Amino acid sequence: MQKVQLVFSKLQQRLRPVIEGLLVAGILYIGFVCGKTFPGLFHRQQATLIITQATTHSVSVTDRGELIILDRNTGAIQMFAPEIGENVFRAYANRMVQPNLK
Repeated sequence: MQKVQLVFSKLQQRLRPVIEGLLVAGILYIGFVCGKTFPGLFHRQQATLIITQATTHSVSVTDRGELIILDRNTGAIQMFAPEIGENVFRAYANRMVQPNLK
């Protein structure tokens, strides 16, 4: 009986690092698989570019940075977040400055 317990304890001591290594490798593998597949789970909405004539719409940026688009024909107003207004303003300002730098 003691021999069986002695053999079992030695086997357990030798297998413990192997099992721990396999457990760590399995957790890392699951983490990599989740990280690889997670971005594909959500479909990103594609932005569509609609080009209209400047005579039908007015575009302005408020002092808070919000972008406002006013449809002159219908009077409809669209407001966008400050980040969008700031980015549009920067792009427009860069476009106006670039020809003067050359």
